[in-house]
Amino acid sequence: MRTVNTFGRQFLIRPDKLKDGKAPIYVRITVNKAITHLGLKQYIEPKSWDVRRSFGKGTRDEVRALNNYLEDVCTEIGQCHRERQLKKLPITAEAIKNTFLRTEEVEHTLNRLFTYHNKTAAHQLSPNTLSHYETSQKYLRSFIKEQS
Repeated sequence: MRTVNTFGRQFLIRPDKLKDGKAPIYVRITVNKAITHLGLKQYIEPKSWDVRRSFGKGTRDEVRALNNYLEDVCTEIGQCHRERQLKKLPITAEAIKNTFLRTEEVEHTLNRLFTYHNKTAAHQLSPNTLSHYETSQKYLRSFIKEQS
């Protein structure tokens, strides 16, 4: 049975956190009623914000540029959601936020550990010792290939 995830994103302002008369803009990401917020480091005057549409209102160049940016953010968050679906990764509000921010945890593997070690310790090890590590890494790769 396939799990259906509800997914949404909405822009909102925080008029309680005014800075120089402008409110910060946040995006709310919702998945299955779980919510996370992300500050976009963009600001707008509360009177120039359309609460119903969740976009800036007006025709000034500043508002148009902001709305274009918000459209781009909306599209990119949607792409992050779709990317997680295609890769069959868990879909949560926090996971989509992390994908958007590119702060996902890196998968640590033994092969990557060997590569990291061999690069960083190369100047500290004798050539013979380094050769042993490289040989061990080669055997590890062969083992993994046989098991796949």
